[in-house]
Order: sequence, then structure tokens, then C-alpha cells
Amino acid sequence: MAGCGSEELAPEPERLRRAPELAGGPAARADYWTDTLGDYLGADFRAAPPDERFARFGARLLEYRLREDLLEEHRWALSQQDVDAFAGQPDHDASERFLREVLGAEPR
Repeated sequence: MAGCGSEELAPEPERLRRAPELAGGPAARADYWTDTLGDYLGADFRAAPPDERFARFGARLLEYRLREDLLEEHRWALSQQDVDAFAGQPDHDASERFLREVLGAEPR
């Protein structure tokens, strides 16, 4: 157990897995994309070999990264339900519109 003055560090909490894994889909082999964008990635991405993922899904991955960056600027003002709804938007433009509606302001 870690305490004041102790050099022992508490372990980091395990990242919570989202619906695809909980629904019985194949677990993604870890890579940068699954570690950072796992909430967006579908079964077709998870089934692809890691060394082929960017070549096959590059444009989609970059859009997800832009969406995640947009979310990060406003995450503090959103409930978990809003964050989940944001992740479910079909594209970046819809994500921006969703934030405008929820926040009542123009996202940056």
C-alpha cells in the first residue's frame, strides 16, 4: 500500500473498456490507436493486423483524433452521458454541432 513518505507507487487504474469488448467482440491488440481512440473503433479495425491499421483506416483515425482533441477542450463541462453521446456522433461536423447544442456556445 502506498502512503505518505512511501516510495512504493499505487498501480495505475486499468482503462475501462467500452461496448465492443463488453459485447463479446474481439479485443483489439494494443497499439497507439486502440490506446487513445478505443471508444470509436469498430470490429473491422480491431480485426485488422496492427501493422496494417493505419494504411487501411488512416483517414478515419485522423478524424477520430480531431474529434478527441475537440472533446478534450470541453470535457470538463460535460457529463459522462454527454461524452458518450459525443463519441457516438457520425463525424467531426456532427460532433461540433452536438457540442454547440449541449454547451450553448460555439466550440473552438
